[in-house]
Amino acid sequence: SHDINGNYKETNPTGLVVHEGTMKLFIGNLKSYKDGKLDYEGETYFTTPIGFGTFYHPNGKIKYKGDIIDGVYFGMGTEFLENGEIKQSGRFINGSFVKEAN
Repeated sequence: SHDINGNYKETNPTGLVVHEGTMKLFIGNLKSYKDGKLDYEGETYFTTPIGFGTFYHPNGKIKYKGDIIDGVYFGMGTEFLENGEIKQSGRFINGSFVKEAN
């Protein structure tokens, strides 16, 4: 549902929240859930991650934090292992790590 103040909430058929946050003119700042667990929070176009955001591992720890285009790591960011340790940090293109941060 979407109200006049830009608040947005979408649930699946079982009632679990899938997306929630704010959205105005298709640009949002949402939290997205997968199986009831936070999967993504950040900027969106409709419900597609775009801009700056954070993806999460199923255990709740950060998976990736940084720039995103069409739901894919693209630009500067940091990818983390499930235990919270940094896997790699720098530039990503189309979801692939290409260069360490200077």
